[in-house]
Amino acid sequence: MNAIKRGFLALGVGSSFWHASHTYVGYSFDNNMIAVIAALFHDASVSSLPGNSTILKYLSRSERSDNSVHVTENIMKMFSEKEISEWAEVLDKFDLPHDYEITFTATAV
Repeated sequence: MNAIKRGFLALGVGSSFWHASHTYVGYSFDNNMIAVIAALFHDASVSSLPGNSTILKYLSRSERSDNSVHVTENIMKMFSEKEISEWAEVLDKFDLPHDYEITFTATAV
């Protein structure tokens, strides 16, 4: 639950950043935070399912290097440890499904 709260908090910041600046960093921040929230919900919805299908659990052919809760924690650290100009690159490199439309669809099914 804490990760979901942090994700929505960061989404609010990211969305404001995007709509106020219309920069690539703002765009990346806004869209990546939506992807993080989608991943958090997906991870929570499949975490107790039996089996080890990477397609089902990670929406990937292989295991991901990080889980969505840890990604959210790293985003919180990013605010104080990285320059704003580095945020887009940091967000783009997180190992999570960045195509949040697919993640939300997988979670809803």
